[in-house]
Amino acid sequence: MLISAVNFSLHFLAWRERSIRHYLHDPEFRFFIFLISTTVLGTIAVLWLTQTYDIGIAIRHGLFEVVSVATTTGFGVADFSQWPSVLPFTLFLAAFVGGCAGSTGGGMKVIRILLILKQGVREIKRLVHPSAII
Repeated sequence: MLISAVNFSLHFLAWRERSIRHYLHDPEFRFFIFLISTTVLGTIAVLWLTQTYDIGIAIRHGLFEVVSVATTTGFGVADFSQWPSVLPFTLFLAAFVGGCAGSTGGGMKVIRILLILKQGVREIKRLVHPSAII
C-alpha cells in the first residue's frame, strides 16, 4: 500500500538505475515518509498508552490502519469506535493529505501540503521582518 502512494516516476528511476538514491533525494518522498512515520508512531503510542490494545496488536493495527487510510486504499481491520476519539480525526487528516503526486493515492497530495507549509513559513518571516530581503 505504501509503495502505491509514492510517485511512479521515482519507481521508474529506481528500477532503471538500480538505485534508491532518487527516493532519498526527493523532498516529497522524504516528507511523505516523515508524515506516515509520525502518524504511525503517534497512533501506536495512543493505542498502547490508553490500554486499548497490548503493544503487539497496537503496532499491527496502528501501522496497517494508518497506511491504509493515508494511501486511501480502503482496507480496514480495526473497529474505530473502540479507539480514543483523537485517532479517527488523525486518520481523517492523513487521508486528506493522501499520497504523493503521480501516484494512485488520493487526497490533496503531499507536494501541495509541503508547498503550503513552505509558503506559510515564508509569509510569517515576511510579517515579522517586513523590510528584510527573504
